[in-house]
Amino acid sequence: MNDLVKVDNLQVALLNIQKTLAEVDDLKEALGLRNLAKGFEEAWKAHYRTSGFGEEQMKLGWEAKVRAERRMGEMLKAKVRAGNPQLLHGEIIGLDELGISATQSHRYQQLTKANEDKFNKAISNIIGIFGEPTTKALLSSLVGAHVGQNTGEFEWYTPPQYIEAARLVMGKIDLDPASSEIANELVKAEKFFTVKDDGLKQEWFGNVWMNPPYSQPLIDNFCAKLVSEYRSGRVKQACVLVNNATETAWGQRLLEDCSSVCFPKGRIRFVDKEGNLGGTPLQGQVVVYFGKNAELFETTFKKFGKVLWKEAKLSTGPELDK
Repeated sequence: MNDLVKVDNLQVALLNIQKTLAEVDDLKEALGLRNLAKGFEEAWKAHYRTSGFGEEQMKLGWEAKVRAERRMGEMLKAKVRAGNPQLLHGEIIGLDELGISATQSHRYQQLTKANEDKFNKAISNIIGIFGEPTTKALLSSLVGAHVGQNTGEFEWYTPPQYIEAARLVMGKIDLDPASSEIANELVKAEKFFTVKDDGLKQEWFGNVWMNPPYSQPLIDNFCAKLVSEYRSGRVKQACVLVNNATETAWGQRLLEDCSSVCFPKGRIRFVDKEGNLGGTPLQGQVVVYFGKNAELFETTFKKFGKVLWKEAKLSTGPELDK
């Protein structure tokens, strides 16, 4: 704790950063506030990960950081509008001088796409759901990329053609362990667990459709739970839609026990509650299948992209052959 700011002082400091941002009209000054807030966030994040203490302080730091980034986005946009159209945006803004990348500049400007009310609601939403909030999750809420296990105004859902393909392979969907009432209008699972139910604490069964929360540690926990329930025999089949992150521990865990994997041709654009397509997500996805119908999975999902499957698992699957 010696290297951390005292809790009371930290809260005051971060609130002062947020108040100061409204009056800042200099990019370097805004960047300094952003870096100060990020320092607080990172320090408390490290402490939170090792001790479980400091979640509120970490989230305060994150909020101050993204508010500073949004303010920078506003100023960056203004510079671009006022600049020479023959110059590259980076030259107009002077990114090299500021020490920020073109990617960061783009991200900060993306944060300005929502009005203040929607931005504030998105922050509250992300803070309320994720143990460790991220700018990526916030951007997903604001500009249409998918965030699993989001709720309310910013919830995004799997396009129905993938769900119907999964239903065709498995015969029916008995359970969606990471869902909501609105999401289940599309999935039509016989039973589903919401955030309040906490699917990680429930017993899973039958044929499972899962599009888990994409934040850590939730995605790792949900994938571990699925594999455990499948190995136990309680889950007979499962289709899991996740980011294409085969290098992660949870990705490797899924690949170890699955029967087949579909790699879609393009990034899946998720839909809102009205069925409207959102923006192109930041990362590609895969659909991972567990069960004995690998051949049917390939036949059904090959229209979406390449399918790979592991023959060995068909004869050695857990409990299913008993």
